Amino acid sequence: MSTHGRKNTYYADSNHRNTGNLTEGNVVRKIKPAAPAPARITVVPRKPKKKSVRHLKNRDKARYMDLGYVLFLVCALVVSAFTLYNYLGLQSEITNSVKQIASLERELNNLRLANEENHSRIINNVDLDYIRQIAIQELGMIYPIEGQILEFAGNNTDFVRQLNPLP
Repeated sequence: MSTHGRKNTYYADSNHRNTGNLTEGNVVRKIKPAAPAPARITVVPRKPKKKSVRHLKNRDKARYMDLGYVLFLVCALVVSAFTLYNYLGLQSEITNSVKQIASLERELNNLRLANEENHSRIINNVDLDYIRQIAIQELGMIYPIEGQILEFAGNNTDFVRQLNPLP
């Protein structure tokens, strides 16, 4: 069968061509015939059992809360409320501590920046010629002459121990 540009649709009525489980046409599924009704089952009603006196007393007792159970529930509520109150207090303390730490870190960063600026300013204002002039004229220092400078191999540490007197 040619469709001549039409899409196949599936119908569930008997006026259209059957193609297996579905019929060509709408998307509605094929209607199946109704199943036969199941055989009737007769249910014989049971006689209610007599409940013992103990059973009835237990059921009545379970309906009401006695004093011990109420006290237990009150104690549990108090403990829960106390725990919740402490938890919220600790949570608030932690939040305040985090805020305080952030504030102190900002202050530390500001102090570091100020310290670096002051250090740079001091280093730039040092006049090495003035220091040399004071050292030579007022303190009597002189440049070393040849033979006064001794060189020796070190072990790459920041300090030297003198074990023997120098020549």
